[in-house]
Amino acid sequence: MIEDFEGYNGRVSDMKWTYKGTRNVLLPMWNHNELKLASDMPAEADGYKYVDFAGQGKCFHEGTWQLRKVYVLEAAPVNTNHPVSKRVFYMDVQLGNLNGANEIYDRKGELWKVFMVGKSHADSHLPVNKGAGIGIDDAFSMVDLQSKHCTTGQFKGQVDPKKNPPGLFQVQNLRGGD
Repeated sequence: MIEDFEGYNGRVSDMKWTYKGTRNVLLPMWNHNELKLASDMPAEADGYKYVDFAGQGKCFHEGTWQLRKVYVLEAAPVNTNHPVSKRVFYMDVQLGNLNGANEIYDRKGELWKVFMVGKSHADSHLPVNKGAGIGIDDAFSMVDLQSKHCTTGQFKGQVDPKKNPPGLFQVQNLRGGD
């Protein structure tokens, strides 16, 4: 579903949001330059190599996991005909974004999919990212537990203030009712 993109790509008003408290959970967080990187893909012209995947179906980031404090948010669709009964988001307290990890439950309330984004420390990534002070999206995995299938992807994330001016991050640019 298009809503699943980047953790959640739907309208905020389409969900009933509930804050469930804080927890400590394992999240994929690492220093990119210290990882075993993919050997089945050629390096980029600048020498950049992508994160590797391992485990059953090569569905899991081949990186370190950290115990992280998260805010737990639950989102239940307002529309009762929605194919999802709820989404549970694990929002890293330090990084403050929703796309770290989430669980998606089907209409019956059974766990359907798990989405995770592996993040690198900016100082252990591309030179342009040094000092950015944010987690760099490095790789993602969406695992469909019911169909036993996964989709994975690797990023070459770059923090460029010229391409991401502060004015871009205003209320007027939130996704509307399109």
